[in-house]
Amino acid sequence: MSPFGIVCAFGSEYYFSDSFGIGGEVGLRALFSSTELSIQELEAKLSLDQYFIYSGFTLNFSL
Repeated sequence: MSPFGIVCAFGSEYYFSDSFGIGGEVGLRALFSSTELSIQELEAKLSLDQYFIYSGFTLNFSL
């Protein structure tokens, strides 16, 4: 079994003042995995590929 994953994202934040800002992020998460098992009369193969595209929005406030 050899799992492998990757995450990449891009985001930005804008401050209206020293204590208030908004931000956003868009990213991609990917997971790859595969397994091969071979015994004389028994064979198993498993493969898993998952892809997620996500977005986020934040409101930031500090005193």
